[in-house]
Amino acid sequence: MFSSRTVFLQLIAVAVTFEVAGDILLKQWTVLNRSAWFWFGVAVYGASTVAWAFSLRYELLARAVSVVTIVNLLAVVLVGVLVFGEQLSLVNKLGIALGVVSLVLIEWWGFLASPGAWSSWFFIRLTFLATFLATQLGQAYPFH
Repeated sequence: MFSSRTVFLQLIAVAVTFEVAGDILLKQWTVLNRSAWFWFGVAVYGASTVAWAFSLRYELLARAVSVVTIVNLLAVVLVGVLVFGEQLSLVNKLGIALGVVSLVLIEWWGFLASPGAWSSWFFIRLTFLATFLATQLGQAYPFH
């Protein structure tokens, strides 16, 4: 049987795939202005939520939501640039880099730290700070 870590990563991959597909469908709705795209996008988002919810059986909430949010951010930015021709400013790139740093801290430190250790507490706070800064930069300086 698969380890809980493997199942968690598989569920996160499914959740992110559906969420990115939902983002693409909703973008198509804004371009084509057809309600079918909207409802299909909402349904796909629902499937993403179900996969993410099941991932919580295998990982802590804070870690699961951080991983899915950052991986989704990276995937959607990639789709925006490659499929829709969106441009990234320097600040956007910095925010994305901070997201990558926070993902590395979440995953790397998860293997090294024991749950009750002071150093674990410090790196969890550092990870949340990097994630917060990445999302704030993305909101303050939207893609153009």
